[in-house]
Amino acid sequence: MNFKIFPAVILMGLTDYWWTNDWDFNILKSHMKRMLIAFSLFMVLASKVFAGEWDIRKLTDNMTFDRTPQIDGNGNVAWLGYDSNYSLSEMFLYKWGDQSINRLGNGYSEIRSYGLSFNGNVAWSDSTGVFLYDGEMTKKISPARGNDVGVNSSRDVVWSASGLSWSDIYIYHEGKVLNLPNYADKTRNDYQVKISDSGKVVWKGDAIGKYRVTASNIFQYNYISGNYKMVGTYWGKYSGLSDINSQGQVVFVCGDEQNGYNIFLDDGFNIIKLTSTPYYGNQPEVKISGNNVVWVSGEKIFLYDGKQVLQIADNFQRGVSISGNLIVWEGQGADDSAVFLYDNGSVKELAYGTEPDVFGNAITWAGFDGNDWEIYKAMPRDLTVTPEPASMILFGVGGAAIAALRWRKKASA
Repeated sequence: MNFKIFPAVILMGLTDYWWTNDWDFNILKSHMKRMLIAFSLFMVLASKVFAGEWDIRKLTDNMTFDRTPQIDGNGNVAWLGYDSNYSLSEMFLYKWGDQSINRLGNGYSEIRSYGLSFNGNVAWSDSTGVFLYDGEMTKKISPARGNDVGVNSSRDVVWSASGLSWSDIYIYHEGKVLNLPNYADKTRNDYQVKISDSGKVVWKGDAIGKYRVTASNIFQYNYISGNYKMVGTYWGKYSGLSDINSQGQVVFVCGDEQNGYNIFLDDGFNIIKLTSTPYYGNQPEVKISGNNVVWVSGEKIFLYDGKQVLQIADNFQRGVSISGNLIVWEGQGADDSAVFLYDNGSVKELAYGTEPDVFGNAITWAGFDGNDWEIYKAMPRDLTVTPEPASMILFGVGGAAIAALRWRKKASA
């Protein structure tokens, strides 16, 4: 709300009161109340109101191909800058505080995956090992290359990498690298690992038979308490594509192509089946934020809001992300692929682009500017009331005329 002309309104009200009344506090209070009501009506009727619009800023303008951005709770944005062949990339971080772009690595390398915590920690892996940027400096925390790299606000880092048998899960915690326990089967292949701020890690484990995967499950390990469990299902069923929120609640998919897939939520106390009927085709992608769960089946996007399941869109292409009540994804726009936003029941096409991510009330994505791929960021505008200049002049002239007429009436009395 624009309050810059409030003093002028108050001064005009006092002037009008002085010409027409004796100085009585109760009369003055009543008079000013009428003036403020009139002013409020004016602001509503003679203004442009901008609500729900988004300010879009281009963060990069360089010669690299900037892709796969992620955004944190402070408005910082991380991304990979690729060479012209898309074979090598660099790790970058845009800091919202000083609006600086920081190169976190030592030049181009084969970066396999990376993660960004909500407070600006960045972890990634290339052909030479696993690295952590802690907000001040970059250090190498493992000489072995990894996949599925993730990091939390405590600077704990997880990744999957080849171990003694198949792929194992590793965590960097309190300055040490630990191999997470594999109690079920030493020939199990563990990957798709995620970490939360609650001290919990979740991943997918495949039991390997002679020629194929015989079963899959979701596993959870609390590296603070040492508790380890299979989440919700047991060997003999196929599970995958899980996600975990900051409180350690886990959402996962269970099923197969023949029997269909269902979505389940482990809230820490109970296993809740979110789907009434299974989905067929490709395995659904799932994400969780707070009590909200979003998943994708085909081109359709569904939301569980803690009470019910809603279909919110049917134009999905890739890249769904959720934070609170905001959901973004890449979908088919009017002319090309675009970033779409779901906000409390409404869907908006935000901009042309790909690979969107959301955290809090800020959104980032990669967009083509005609030369190469650049990184963009959007934040909502506040509710702003901007009076029209002509209306302001009319309001001032009208107030002066009222004061003049009252003076003339008092002088002739």
